[in-house]
Amino acid sequence: MLANNLFNSQNKMVQAIGCDQQTSAVSNAIYNILACKCLEVRFHDAKYSSVTFLGDREAVAGQFIGWSFLSQTSDNNVLLIDRPISATEGLAVIGCVIERAVSGSTAAAYINADGNTDAVENVVVQMSTVMGQRFNFLYNDAAPYAVKHGQLKFSVVEEINTKSDLFSTDGTANKNWSVIHKLGWGHNAFIHGASNTAVYGVGSWLGEFPAIGEVNGSPDIPFHVAFVDDQSSTGGGAGDGDYRPGGSTELPVIPAGLAPYSYDYRGTIVPNDGSAYIGALQP
Repeated sequence: MLANNLFNSQNKMVQAIGCDQQTSAVSNAIYNILACKCLEVRFHDAKYSSVTFLGDREAVAGQFIGWSFLSQTSDNNVLLIDRPISATEGLAVIGCVIERAVSGSTAAAYINADGNTDAVENVVVQMSTVMGQRFNFLYNDAAPYAVKHGQLKFSVVEEINTKSDLFSTDGTANKNWSVIHKLGWGHNAFIHGASNTAVYGVGSWLGEFPAIGEVNGSPDIPFHVAFVDDQSSTGGGAGDGDYRPGGSTELPVIPAGLAPYSYDYRGTIVPNDGSAYIGALQP
């Protein structure tokens, strides 16, 4: 599969379904991704942004990125979402591995962060694994401040960052409080905590307090995940890793009756009896 900049001057949306893409030009036209393994590719949706060649996209009725392996070995975001998201439209990232295999300063995953001022509703990230760099999620750090709502559940993340009112020294920057207070969140593992601290509290990008079932480590004492073969930038660095939990993992399990679906993208059963691990893949 090759989706390249040919589409960037066209008013089109590309759906990637069942694709195995080993190398590619930067692909900015892809909106929905299902059951793909894509290496060396950047999925970038900046509709309505200042990136002018992306400004002519049709509106989408929901965006879905699911059951896929997305990897990047250059200092770019693997996943970048930077546009308004309405409650009726929504965005879902489900059952994915997002792997940054090279060291650098760019986040592995970015959803409406870093000065983004767009309104955001109904963002759902579940049973995903984000490795190699941080996940910047629904910031309220630039005026005019917009309401942002979203949830993260059953996921394993290298570092989670959400900036809010005290970061910007402006008490009115509080429209993402449902995010820093983790409304609807639960049962996540943050391997190194957040970029500014591994301690919950006022001003922490990790959040004011942990959600139910949440665990985290720190840069000095990372949370013990024990993936089968971590090839992210904080592991082997070669890319195309195996992010199934190993035998010594300390990952939390999903409570009985709450597993959101029955199989991971490798076809392994996700049991609903309280024994399934969080993250994109089962052992």
